[in-house]
Amino acid sequence: MRELFGFFGRFWRHKRTLLPGLAAVPLTRLADIAVTLGIRDVLNEIDDGGTLAQLDSALLWIGVYAAVQAVFSFLQRWWVNATARRVEVELKQELFDKLTGLSFGFHDRTRSGDLVSRITSDVEEVRMFLGPGLM
Repeated sequence: MRELFGFFGRFWRHKRTLLPGLAAVPLTRLADIAVTLGIRDVLNEIDDGGTLAQLDSALLWIGVYAAVQAVFSFLQRWWVNATARRVEVELKQELFDKLTGLSFGFHDRTRSGDLVSRITSDVEEVRMFLGPGLM
Protein backbone atom coordinates (compact mmCIF):
# COMPACT_ATOMS: atom_id res chain seq x y z
CA MET A 1 0.00 0.00 0.00
CA ARG A 2 2.86 2.36 0.75
CA GLU A 3 4.02 2.17 -2.85
CA LEU A 4 0.52 2.89 -4.06
CA PHE A 5 0.26 6.00 -1.92
CA GLY A 6 3.45 7.23 -3.57
CA PHE A 7 1.38 7.78 -6.69
CA PHE A 8 -0.70 10.42 -4.94
CA GLY A 9 2.25 12.82 -5.25
CA ARG A 10 2.24 12.20 -8.98
CA PHE A 11 -1.51 12.73 -8.99
CA TRP A 12 -1.21 15.89 -6.88
CA ARG A 13 0.91 17.58 -9.57
CA HIS A 14 -2.33 18.04 -11.49
CA LYS A 15 -4.16 19.80 -8.66
CA ARG A 16 -5.66 22.45 -10.99
CA THR A 17 -7.98 19.81 -12.42
CA LEU A 18 -7.95 17.44 -9.45
CA LEU A 19 -9.23 19.83 -6.77
CA PRO A 20 -12.36 20.96 -8.63
CA GLY A 21 -13.11 17.33 -9.42
CA LEU A 22 -12.75 16.28 -5.80
CA ALA A 23 -14.83 19.28 -4.69
CA ALA A 24 -17.60 18.14 -7.02
CA VAL A 25 -17.82 14.73 -5.31
CA PRO A 26 -19.62 15.87 -2.11
CA LEU A 27 -21.72 18.34 -4.10
CA THR A 28 -22.88 15.47 -6.30
CA ARG A 29 -23.78 13.42 -3.24
CA LEU A 30 -25.68 16.33 -1.69
CA ALA A 31 -27.67 16.76 -4.90
CA ASP A 32 -28.40 13.00 -4.85
CA ILE A 33 -29.78 13.39 -1.34
CA ALA A 34 -31.84 16.42 -2.39
CA VAL A 35 -33.42 14.42 -5.22
CA THR A 36 -34.25 11.58 -2.83
CA LEU A 37 -35.77 13.97 -0.28
CA GLY A 38 -37.72 15.68 -3.06
CA ILE A 39 -39.19 12.37 -4.14
CA ARG A 40 -40.11 11.69 -0.51
CA ASP A 41 -41.88 15.07 -0.34
CA VAL A 42 -43.82 14.36 -3.53
CA LEU A 43 -44.94 11.00 -2.22
CA ASN A 44 -45.96 12.57 1.10
CA GLU A 45 -47.95 15.27 -0.71
CA ILE A 46 -49.71 12.65 -2.81
CA ASP A 47 -50.45 10.71 0.37
CA ASP A 48 -51.77 13.85 2.09
CA GLY A 49 -53.94 14.76 -0.89
CA GLY A 50 -51.85 17.73 -2.05
CA THR A 51 -52.98 20.01 -4.83
CA LEU A 52 -51.74 19.81 -8.38
CA ALA A 53 -49.86 23.10 -7.95
CA GLN A 54 -47.97 21.69 -4.95
CA LEU A 55 -47.06 18.58 -6.89
CA ASP A 56 -45.91 20.64 -9.88
CA SER A 57 -43.70 22.74 -7.62
CA ALA A 58 -42.19 19.69 -5.92
CA LEU A 59 -41.55 17.98 -9.26
CA LEU A 60 -39.92 21.14 -10.60
CA TRP A 61 -37.52 21.18 -7.64
CA ILE A 62 -36.72 17.51 -8.19
CA GLY A 63 -35.85 18.37 -11.78
CA VAL A 64 -33.62 21.25 -10.66
CA TYR A 65 -31.82 19.04 -8.12
CA ALA A 66 -31.41 16.30 -10.71
CA ALA A 67 -29.92 18.77 -13.19
CA VAL A 68 -27.49 20.06 -10.56
CA GLN A 69 -26.57 16.48 -9.68
CA ALA A 70 -25.97 15.66 -13.35
CA VAL A 71 -23.71 18.69 -13.83
CA PHE A 72 -21.61 17.97 -10.75
CA SER A 73 -21.44 14.27 -11.59
CA PHE A 74 -20.21 15.09 -15.08
CA LEU A 75 -17.62 17.57 -13.76
CA GLN A 76 -16.29 15.19 -11.11
CA ARG A 77 -15.85 12.42 -13.65
CA TRP A 78 -14.40 14.75 -16.26
CA TRP A 79 -11.81 16.33 -13.97
CA VAL A 80 -10.82 13.33 -11.86
CA ASN A 81 -10.74 10.84 -14.74
CA ALA A 82 -8.90 13.31 -16.98
CA THR A 83 -6.28 13.72 -14.27
CA ALA A 84 -5.99 9.96 -13.85
CA ARG A 85 -5.51 9.60 -17.62
CA ARG A 86 -2.73 12.20 -17.59
CA VAL A 87 -0.98 10.30 -14.80
CA GLU A 88 -1.41 7.10 -16.82
CA VAL A 89 0.22 8.67 -19.87
CA GLU A 90 3.11 9.98 -17.75
CA LEU A 91 3.64 6.57 -16.15
CA LYS A 92 3.62 4.78 -19.50
CA GLN A 93 6.11 7.28 -20.92
CA GLU A 94 8.42 6.82 -17.93
CA LEU A 95 8.18 3.04 -18.22
CA PHE A 96 8.87 3.19 -21.95
CA ASP A 97 11.90 5.41 -21.36
CA LYS A 98 13.16 3.00 -18.70
CA LEU A 99 12.65 -0.06 -20.90
CA THR A 100 14.37 1.48 -23.90
CA GLY A 101 17.35 2.29 -21.68
CA LEU A 102 17.81 -1.31 -20.51
CA SER A 103 20.44 -3.56 -22.01
CA PHE A 104 19.84 -5.87 -24.96
CA GLY A 105 20.59 -8.77 -22.61
CA PHE A 106 17.59 -7.87 -20.49
CA HIS A 107 15.36 -7.85 -23.55
CA ASP A 108 16.80 -11.16 -24.73
CA ARG A 109 15.97 -12.80 -21.39
CA THR A 110 12.53 -11.25 -21.00
CA ARG A 111 9.56 -12.02 -23.19
CA SER A 112 8.18 -8.83 -24.72
CA GLY A 113 4.57 -9.98 -24.36
CA ASP A 114 5.06 -10.34 -20.60
CA LEU A 115 6.47 -6.83 -20.38
CA VAL A 116 3.65 -5.30 -22.37
CA SER A 117 1.03 -7.19 -20.38
CA ARG A 118 2.51 -6.15 -17.04
CA ILE A 119 2.89 -2.53 -18.05
CA THR A 120 -0.61 -2.33 -19.44
CA SER A 121 -2.37 -4.03 -16.55
CA ASP A 122 -0.32 -2.47 -13.75
CA VAL A 123 -0.65 1.07 -15.06
CA GLU A 124 -4.37 0.49 -15.65
CA GLU A 125 -4.77 -0.59 -12.02
CA VAL A 126 -2.98 2.54 -10.80
CA ARG A 127 -5.24 4.69 -13.01
CA MET A 128 -8.36 2.97 -11.68
CA PHE A 129 -7.18 3.51 -8.10
CA LEU A 130 -6.40 7.18 -8.66
CA GLY A 131 -9.43 7.97 -10.82
CA PRO A 132 -12.67 6.11 -10.19
CA GLY A 133 -11.30 4.73 -6.92
CA LEU A 134 -11.18 8.22 -5.43
CA MET A 135 -14.73 8.97 -6.43
